[in-house]
Amino acid sequence: MLRRARRDEQGSLVLALAVLMILTTLALAVLARSIGGLAEARRTQDGAAALAAADAGLSDAVVHIGLDSTSDTSGSGTLRAAGFQWSAHRVDPAHFAVTSIGTAGAVVRTVAATMSRPSPFAYALFSDQDVVVDGGSVAIGSGPVGSNHALTVPSSSAGSRQDWFSPAGSCSGCPAGNRGIGPWRLALPDTPAGALPCPNGGTLTGVVPRGEYTCGSVTFQGAVTLEPGTEPLVLHLTGDVVLDGANVNAAGAASDIRVFAAGSGVWMAGGGGATTFVGAIDAPSARLVLGDAAVDVSGAVTVGSIAARPGSHSFSHDDALDDVDAGGWSVADWHQLANS
Repeated sequence: MLRRARRDEQGSLVLALAVLMILTTLALAVLARSIGGLAEARRTQDGAAALAAADAGLSDAVVHIGLDSTSDTSGSGTLRAAGFQWSAHRVDPAHFAVTSIGTAGAVVRTVAATMSRPSPFAYALFSDQDVVVDGGSVAIGSGPVGSNHALTVPSSSAGSRQDWFSPAGSCSGCPAGNRGIGPWRLALPDTPAGALPCPNGGTLTGVVPRGEYTCGSVTFQGAVTLEPGTEPLVLHLTGDVVLDGANVNAAGAASDIRVFAAGSGVWMAGGGGATTFVGAIDAPSARLVLGDAAVDVSGAVTVGSIAARPGSHSFSHDDALDDVDAGGWSVADWHQLANS
């Protein structure tokens, strides 16, 4: 009986040890899985933190570019326990290419974006409707040309870039075409409360005083220059712009004259003969009517549509206008880059 009891106890002990080993193995497997899950969760958290830090770098870049947009720049900083480093390359006065790297723990995330700011004077010539750049009735001497509808370029006088915007835009023959998300349209700025009454009843000729004015329609006649000074001539119109045969600001800078017109017409080179204009016109609802005589514009013109008679009509952009009346910098074309 005693031997039999001992054999039973030995069998029970072996069984208990076997069960204990199985339970220990299961516990170790669960523990290993839990540790692996914690590590993966930690990496996921670090990835999210690194991406947030990279985005914070873009926001930091917006601030620095807003303070100085004249050259390439870079910076760094922290977001909680994560860090970021960014670099910005100045593409042109209205665009920066920015890369930002966020780091959290051992995880790195990199994002890239374009910083841009809107300007009503971004194009040598822009029309909400069709544009035909044929080198004759319409030629772009320098700078970009754009349209929210059909842009047709049967000649080489098409400027540095041809932009057309969705959903109605298209391009035919564009040598340096660029499709954008659109439509591209900017609202006219509000007339400031302190704007002065229109000088000389809206007929501008000879030497014109600088300042900001509110007018109905404006007619430029003969040779028009600005009085000495650094302040621009800014005109807020409820009506049209007429420049038939005028020679406006020929020796000045394009940023010296800025015309914002809510009327239906911009008239150039009609019966008054050849027209020269150095300045900027933003008339998004107007029809630009180009007559038989030559037109030479240096600056920027934005209109709703164009009606051009055969002639020699040339439009050239002044890049300095990209900094005029531009809005704040914003992030566009954001995308995440692969990290090794």
